[in-house]
Amino acid sequence: GPRGGVRSRAPVWLAAEGAAPAIRVRRRIRSGQPVAVRWRDGTANRWDWVGLFAAGADLTSPPLQQRLTGAVPVGEVAFPPLSAGEYVAALMLDDTTDALALAPFTVVDRSTRPVLDLSRRQAPR
Repeated sequence: GPRGGVRSRAPVWLAAEGAAPAIRVRRRIRSGQPVAVRWRDGTANRWDWVGLFAAGADLTSPPLQQRLTGAVPVGEVAFPPLSAGEYVAALMLDDTTDALALAPFTVVDRSTRPVLDLSRRQAPR
């Protein structure tokens, strides 16, 4: 306007040349712990989403859990705990089943910790 001032603002995300969408999750997660998934260099479309799938599942089938990315190129979401097993986290394009990036991970049962085996030790005489 004639008095100056800010008329509008728009955030801009600059990605490095050749940057590709990436998704990260810890490779091993204990059962009972939330599943934290991070992504970067996403496409930031309105309906981009993150899904958790059983390992080997068809990514066109419904995910076990899903969250929208909030249309941001970098972010993190936490999913409720999963039972023990093999899984894949997927960063998905704008309300489609097109995967932009994948990250496999394993949920391990709390009871599978190594146990100190004392059975072979000789009792003192």
